[in-house]
Amino acid sequence: MEIITIFALISVFLFAMASVWTKFLLPKIGGPINLIVVQQSFTLIALLIYMYVEVKNGYDISIVFNPEYMYYLLLSSLFGFLGFVTLIIGFQKGHASVGGVLLSSRVFVSIPLAYLIIGEHYPIFIYILIFFALIGSVMNSWQVGMDFKSLITFRAEGMYWFIATSIFWAFGNLMIRSLDSVFEPMHFVSIRQFIMIPMAFTAYLYTTRKLDWKKINYNPRIFTEVLFYAILLISAQFLFITALNQSLTLVEGIGVLEGSFTLLISLFVAKKYGNETLKEPLDKKSLIVKLSGTSIAMVSTIFIVISQ
Repeated sequence: MEIITIFALISVFLFAMASVWTKFLLPKIGGPINLIVVQQSFTLIALLIYMYVEVKNGYDISIVFNPEYMYYLLLSSLFGFLGFVTLIIGFQKGHASVGGVLLSSRVFVSIPLAYLIIGEHYPIFIYILIFFALIGSVMNSWQVGMDFKSLITFRAEGMYWFIATSIFWAFGNLMIRSLDSVFEPMHFVSIRQFIMIPMAFTAYLYTTRKLDWKKINYNPRIFTEVLFYAILLISAQFLFITALNQSLTLVEGIGVLEGSFTLLISLFVAKKYGNETLKEPLDKKSLIVKLSGTSIAMVSTIFIVISQ
């Protein structure tokens, strides 16, 4: 098993953990934009310290201002930020497991882009396995009262926000892959963070002034929980981008497993700590369909991994 697949699997699991954690943070902190601003602030402080040390040790920061690289940096930051905003709004309106499923579906955008623009070509059986993994992941969004047509046309709560996230992140990941490892992964995460923080504060000021948004709930315990959330996301991004620099197709294919990981974590948390916040469907029929889909997605992903 190549290191790329290990990094991709760990990053997908961490992203799934963050998805579930988001559901618990949103009502505490006062909404999606508030969560983004606090998380981005913590992340910015940590990465500023990291980059200061790197520059002191000889890192040439001027490479950032190369026009060719700046184009990809700005676009990946914009797509990343818009995806993050729509994702958190989706979590506020829908189920965490459904969000994981829709994030997986971005392979419909990213893999054709990888094939046509970057020129990543793999044996046909890899694409077939990714397709089956996606089918299994889509089954995770099923719940009682949803017919087959609703399932395949993505009509679950928060679905359109998650679809927007998938599209934004598919193009954002294409921008990252197009840089072709020009930046070290942590350098890239840091630089992109510096670009995204003004976007976050602009969104916050707009929503608080124009939309009568709730103010941030300043509570030490909440801030500690958001700090943990920020660490999860930094770790996941570092591992994901490290893997993405090697192959957009394989990493996005393995990323299909995020919906299954999110479902399993959600079921564990709901069982152990209660389902009042997550509100996941726990009836027998829904669980049978969802867990069957998880099995299909996992088996397909295992074959993708061992084929490398």
